[in-house]
Amino acid sequence: MGFLVPISMFVCMAAVLILRPLTRQLGKFLEVLTKERTQAAFAPQAQHHQDTDAARTLLLLEHVVKRLEVMEERVDFTERLVASNQRATPQLSIHNMPDIGLREESLHSALR
Repeated sequence: MGFLVPISMFVCMAAVLILRPLTRQLGKFLEVLTKERTQAAFAPQAQHHQDTDAARTLLLLEHVVKRLEVMEERVDFTERLVASNQRATPQLSIHNMPDIGLREESLHSALR
């Protein structure tokens, strides 16, 4: 019976040396398989989250575009109003003023 201990030790060491690379590859395969399954489980949630963010971004962008259009309309209205106001009111100057009996020198000194 004394010869069984060295034989069993030899068989165990041979099994470890032979099976170690196989068990490593099996472990890596199982790890990749587990990661793929967890990603597949969370993928619909991640896709839904991305869709929600994209929809929110589109809504905000549409809102900003509408506000920009309103601002452009207001600026156009203001420019037209100022232009029409400038055409309607004559520009006042010393030469356009009617003669009310004042000399030009007194007008110039009053304006300074």
